[in-house]
Amino acid sequence: MRRLNGVAHDLGHHAVSGTSALVPHLFRVSNEAGSVEVTVMIFPPQYPDGLAADESLEVALRSLHSFLLQLVRKQHLESTDIQSASL
Repeated sequence: MRRLNGVAHDLGHHAVSGTSALVPHLFRVSNEAGSVEVTVMIFPPQYPDGLAADESLEVALRSLHSFLLQLVRKQHLESTDIQSASL
């Protein structure tokens, strides 16, 4: 559980950092849809419901999913050790 908490912590920090590119794209697309709250499923990966398709956001989400899997491997875990991850 401790290792999974570390993964969640690192994923959250990365998601809001400038290097993930998630925040500006998610803000723009959700703002256009008039959405104040958006749930982003990172694992299993799923594009947020109710948002228009946006290639930049899709790329950022795929990148975040890949980053999650890297974090999981770094902790000597498998993707089967997690049921879901969302922001």
